[in-house]
Formats: sequence, structure tokens, C-alpha cells
Amino acid sequence: LTNYADYLQTDTEVPMAVEASLASEQINVKDFFTVNDKFLLPKNYEEEILKDVAISAKVSTTNFELQKEELLPELELQLTNIGFKTHYTPVAFKDIFLFASIKDNNVYLNSLFGKFGRSDVFLNGQFDNVVATKDTLSRPIRSRVTFNSGVLDLNELVKHEGTGEPLPQEDSLPVTGDASNPFADAFPVTEFQLNIGELNYYDANIRQLSGLVQIDSNNLVHLHEVKLHSGQYGTFEFDGELDASSRKEAILDATILVSDVDLSKLNVTYVQEDEEVKISDHFEGIVNGEIVANVPVLQDFSFDLNRLTGKIKAKMIEGALINYKPLEEMGNYFQNKDLNRVRFDTLKNIMIFNRGKILLPFMTINTTLGSINLMGFQTLAGDMEYDIQVPVKLVAGSALTSMFAKRKGDDKKEDEIIRAGKGKYVTVHISAKGEEYNFKLGKKHVLVAPPGFSVD
Repeated sequence: LTNYADYLQTDTEVPMAVEASLASEQINVKDFFTVNDKFLLPKNYEEEILKDVAISAKVSTTNFELQKEELLPELELQLTNIGFKTHYTPVAFKDIFLFASIKDNNVYLNSLFGKFGRSDVFLNGQFDNVVATKDTLSRPIRSRVTFNSGVLDLNELVKHEGTGEPLPQEDSLPVTGDASNPFADAFPVTEFQLNIGELNYYDANIRQLSGLVQIDSNNLVHLHEVKLHSGQYGTFEFDGELDASSRKEAILDATILVSDVDLSKLNVTYVQEDEEVKISDHFEGIVNGEIVANVPVLQDFSFDLNRLTGKIKAKMIEGALINYKPLEEMGNYFQNKDLNRVRFDTLKNIMIFNRGKILLPFMTINTTLGSINLMGFQTLAGDMEYDIQVPVKLVAGSALTSMFAKRKGDDKKEDEIIRAGKGKYVTVHISAKGEEYNFKLGKKHVLVAPPGFSVD
């Protein structure tokens, strides 16, 4: 205790300080943080046990501040060399340092840095109205934080089913939310300036996260130039809003810029017929472009395409369509062609999504089959209507012979064989409902969208 004898002086302001150190093999949190039979922490932590605890602390203030009535004194706080392990989180917290101050009912975090598990953090910020007084009880708690981390693995802090030590008491740890639902609890009203090298949260793995994130009441998250970058996956930049107010899912309404995104390595799934499907299972290529979309994000961070609306304007190079159903079925129809994997050099187009239905406007693709013209409609249920113009050589053989046989003596109808450049083309009309496919060759056909789908 520094200058403790001057505590009662009223005519002269005198600096005062308390310094202390603590070391303990085990601390029962309920015992340590109970004062006058009142537990000072949230009820969840009553059964928590801290092990291998070490901490050094210094609190600096003045005698005038300590003489205030019904107000927390303004002070400066230093916590150094902090280390501990918790019972419910099997990672060690170590080398933690905190420098903070309290002034005008606000808490100012000058710096906090340390490590837990494989993670490291460095942050500073301001927390308004944290110190509850008669004047501030009705004011909302708000915070502004600058957060930097090389690796932030939040999964190490989550108690997953079947992990961790057995509880020492019969009582289990109370839970405020659903451990499998990242949207269940109320998000703090906060403004984050982020710079994180690697972030792991449930099934999401994010690299090079930076930008400004503003969290308002009722779980509304505003994204301002939030960038996710990785040499393996490419770069994404988000501007928009994530609405998790339902506490069951989130709706991302945003403009997303994508740069050099490698679809073959992108670990993103969507829900189709109640099954998760990876984008990389059906597409390869490097994508650059813009996505304007309203995307339902489920609790496992997959996307529900049955309710997605939006538009993708993109250019894909060095790509491939893998097990693409229209081409796959066309290959079966022509018998002698394997179209399960079709490579192409460049694909440039606009793709429109409308609640489980997709429109592909007319586009030309230079593929391993030759130059293909394609347009059509498709639903996630498997219904589709496509016009595909392909080189005559693709359908040469029995299928083409059969087609000409139907048109014997009618050689002047050139609209059935489409010329493009130096080659000749034939139009293949594909319609499908579920697993039933129908093909028509060599005559004009006006596309009819599947029931319930209209295009503006």
C-alpha cells in the first residue's frame, strides 16, 4: 500500500496505489468471487475451477477518488504475468498483460495481450457506461475495440459435447444458449476494427480477416469493407448487413467482391434436397466478379439456396463442369460421349438466383467439346429447361443419323444445324423433371421456365 496514511486527507490530493501478487494451484471461483453471500460473476461460472493461477496487479488512484460516495473511483489498473487453466476449457491462458483505466463511468482498455492455446490476441478499446451508477443504469453499454490476432481459435473456448474433464460435483454447468447455435445468444453492442490472420469458429475457418464490423442491438451486424483473404482460397470483400435477430439463423444481405477465388479449393457448402453439397464437387476454376445477394446462413454456416436471392456477375477461367447434370445426361443420350467433366477456358456471364431457381442467360463457352452456346432455367429440385448448341461432331454417329432420318428429304431447313465460325452446330433441347430427361434435336424450341419461376 502506497501512501495509505493519507487516505483521510481532505485538503491535499495524494496519489495512492495497491500492489499485489497471487499464486495458487487451484481456485474455486464461487469461493473466491463471493462477497457477503453474493456471487459477483454470472451464474454460469459458479462451478468453474481455475488451476495453476498466477497474477500480479497494481491499482493506482488518489485519496480524493477513494473518498467519493456511491461512485467508483477513477483509477488505473495493471494486471501482469497472468496465467491460468479453466475446468471447462482445456487450454492454458498465459503471458497475459492488461493496462486499463476507469474514468467518467467508462472503461478504457489501453492494451490487452496474451495467449490461450494456439491463439494470440492484442486489443485496445473503450467501453461506455460499463460502470453502473444511478446516472448510467438506463444508458446502453457500448464498446469500440481494435482487435489484432495472428491466430484466433474460438473453438478452443467452446465446451463441445464429449470433451473436457468430468465435473467434480454432481451439478452440471448451466448453459445460457445452445452450444451448437452460434446465433442463440445476444451479441454485444460493439464496433470492431479487425485484423486477424486466422479465425476458427465452429465449422468456419477464415483467413486474413480485416475490416470494420458494427454490432447493433438485436443481433444486427454491419459489415464495412470486411476482407477475407487467403493465398489458397482467394479474396472476398463484404459490404452489407448480417441479420441474426431471429436467433435461429442469419441473413446476409450484402455485396461481395471476389478475386482469384479457386472453386476447387473453396470449402463452401449449400443445401440441396436436404443434403449438403460442396461447390468444389461440381465446379473448378478461378473466379473474379461481384455477387449481390440475400443469403440465409444456417447454424453450421452453410447456405440455404432454396431461399437465396441474388445475382452473380463473374468471369471464370481455367474451369471445369464436373458431373453437371444436363451435360451428363446429354452424354448418356449420345452414348459415345463422356461429359462428366468438361473443361473450358473462359466463362463470363450473369447468373440469377431466385429462391431455389436459377437462370442462366445466353452464353458462349469454349470447351474441350468445342464452342458451346448455352442458356436455360433450373431448380434445385431438378426441374430444368436448357437450350445447348453443340458442334455437330459431338452428336456424330447413331444419334445424328437418327435425327436426319426423321428429316429425310428436308435438307433446306438450316435452322436445325447452327453455323458458327467455320463449324456447324446442332441445337439440343433438354427438359427434365426430377430424374426424367427428354431431348429434342434440330428444331427451334422456345424455352419455357419451370413452374413457379419468372424472369423480369
